[in-house]
Amino acid sequence: MGMALDLKKMLPFLPASGAKSSTLDDTMVYFVTFLYSLATAEISPSNLLKTAGDAGYGTYSKVVTDIYNLGMKWQYGIASAAGIIASQLQNEDFKLFLMKLEQVVRLGDSLRDFLKSEMGAVVNAYANAYERSMESLKLLLGMFSTLMSTASFMIAAMMIMSMIGGGGDDSVILLVTFAVISGLSTYALMMYMMFPKDKVFNENSSHMAPFKRVFMPAAGASVAICIALLFVPGLPRELAVTAAGAPLIWPGFLARRMEGKLKKLDDSYPSFIRHLTEIYSTVGSLGQALRTVMKSDFGGLSVHARSMLNRVQNRVAMEDAFDLFSIDTGNALVTSSNKVVSVSMVKGGNMSAVGQELAALTSRFIELRKKRQQLGKAFESTVLILHVLTVAVLSFMKGVFQFFSQIFTNIDASLGASVIQPVPPDTMNIVMPVMIVALACINGLVIKVSQGGMFKTVWFNIGILLLIGGIVSFGTQQFVGQMFGDIIGSNPFADLEAVAP
Repeated sequence: MGMALDLKKMLPFLPASGAKSSTLDDTMVYFVTFLYSLATAEISPSNLLKTAGDAGYGTYSKVVTDIYNLGMKWQYGIASAAGIIASQLQNEDFKLFLMKLEQVVRLGDSLRDFLKSEMGAVVNAYANAYERSMESLKLLLGMFSTLMSTASFMIAAMMIMSMIGGGGDDSVILLVTFAVISGLSTYALMMYMMFPKDKVFNENSSHMAPFKRVFMPAAGASVAICIALLFVPGLPRELAVTAAGAPLIWPGFLARRMEGKLKKLDDSYPSFIRHLTEIYSTVGSLGQALRTVMKSDFGGLSVHARSMLNRVQNRVAMEDAFDLFSIDTGNALVTSSNKVVSVSMVKGGNMSAVGQELAALTSRFIELRKKRQQLGKAFESTVLILHVLTVAVLSFMKGVFQFFSQIFTNIDASLGASVIQPVPPDTMNIVMPVMIVALACINGLVIKVSQGGMFKTVWFNIGILLLIGGIVSFGTQQFVGQMFGDIIGSNPFADLEAVAP
């Protein structure tokens, strides 16, 4: 303990013992894969750690840089440095990996064999953790459906209780509405924080420029439409508020279309990279390998590969050519894999082995994400039905209470007006638009959490749910108005008033 504290004072680059623990994620999977690809070049442990430290894998690169500095610059040795640094980590998965690495380096065993074994173990651990999270997601989605299906009935029950109580107190209704919205929002945010995000987009790419150009004008138009329609005489507030969702659909649709293109590239990449690396390991020329690969069709990747071939023929550096290829695709999975391939080629790795492992890894990622997409599609249908039913129930209750409000304004207190007082219409005119907007935002977010991927597409979900909510609310209230219109006009309490003492 004292040694660790002394080393921390002497060597400030050591990670803090109280650093936040991280979980097993896809970054660690790619980092271990990167280490394995370097090890196929039979480089020394110090060179391996130095190269990995400059690779840009966040915390993992920083940790191996600290090991290299402690082992080489401060002359502790790589093995001892790995053990010291590992003792300072709270990330149990990476800590165990470094402890194993310490023993392998100390004993002089093969780094390639060790890292290949560890890569398989890390991939399997990540896949098992991902599948367990999907089981948890499935359970929580079912619970969310139950909560949302009861939310409207909770509010309706409180409306009835408030009316029967005779107080006409709207504070209870507002409090229950706030509680329901807060509870559902907290649940949705908890799910967002808990489950993997499945990054599909390379942030360095310009593919999302159309979305960025459209989003702010669309958001401004949404607010302007909402404000303008609120001042239109006779227009229900539900329609005024939900009409604001229409402009949000366009940027969400652009993001959704881009996400679909990126996922198509995912499907083609495993076979592409396997083919490319096999040919490269034989001919030793990236340009020749790309020309051979171009004889096959790899869908949308073929266009980007042809651009890469042109760059290579114009003497663009290999690493730069791969980087530009990644930026052209805009695909996060392609970007992560290309980083491994380009450095391995530069370092002289066994590209046939590297390509096989990368193809298997990317296929595993794609398989896991498709399972999640299937779960998300099933849940999307469920939420859409529940959204319609919830808005319909609330709108029906609003119409009924408006009916009672008109009825009880025409009868004497002796007939019960002092005992039964409906919820004031002004209260319902506030509750309904707020509930429609809140449910659209919450349900749109939860649908996207279940699907994973690019979260900019959530605006498409929100816009659609807003429009559906407005249409359903307006249609339901029109139905209630027609159903009770004749009764209100004939004043069914007229006979009672005539015979009343």
